[in-house]
Amino acid sequence: MSQDEVFVSGEADAWFERNASAMHGWRDAAADPILRMLRRYGARPATVLEVGASNGYRLNWIQEAFGAQCTGIDPSAKAVEDGRSHYPGVKLDVGVASQLPYDSASFDCVVVCSVFHWLDRAALLQGIAETDRVLKDGGLLVLADFHPLAPERVHYHHREDVEVFTYKQDYAAIFRASNVYELLSAEIVDHATFAPRADLLPYERFGVSLLKKELSRGYLTRARPDAP
Repeated sequence: MSQDEVFVSGEADAWFERNASAMHGWRDAAADPILRMLRRYGARPATVLEVGASNGYRLNWIQEAFGAQCTGIDPSAKAVEDGRSHYPGVKLDVGVASQLPYDSASFDCVVVCSVFHWLDRAALLQGIAETDRVLKDGGLLVLADFHPLAPERVHYHHREDVEVFTYKQDYAAIFRASNVYELLSAEIVDHATFAPRADLLPYERFGVSLLKKELSRGYLTRARPDAP
């Protein structure tokens, strides 16, 4: 069973039930590093997709802050049901990162927070390709995920009956390697508090990156060798 199947078949709902109080309680828009980075850059996104949106609490903040049309997708049907009742202005769908049910170039901002580390490695590049596919040329991509000093794989302790891992690494580097994405801003924060700290241990490091997609960036144009 793939990790996508594990989460769609029930673990995503279990994760949401364990963390639902955080979605409605202590989480604070003012402390959210994604909103902080969008504001710092002066972004004014009109259409936003969040992959792994849970119940859409962050999209609700983005909608309030920027007046954006917001869409979210999450593998937890319970999270989506909860979000539809609490945040009716946010469009929420059930689905996974590797199969986004949206047209190409549909959004001028895509947020992917704490998602790629869950993806089965067989689905990772497909998830990255889908993220790129739905983002417009010139659009902004916000990536936030665990950012250890070196890539690491960790057993998922909530499920002992199946082999599930989290994969922690610099996912922004994959997009930057395409030469299509420019890194505009990046910071390392404490995963628990989202506050910047200089003395973070490797497992506490959480990276937030803002990238801009430009299909023509960074390429030199030259004549063919056989051209006159």
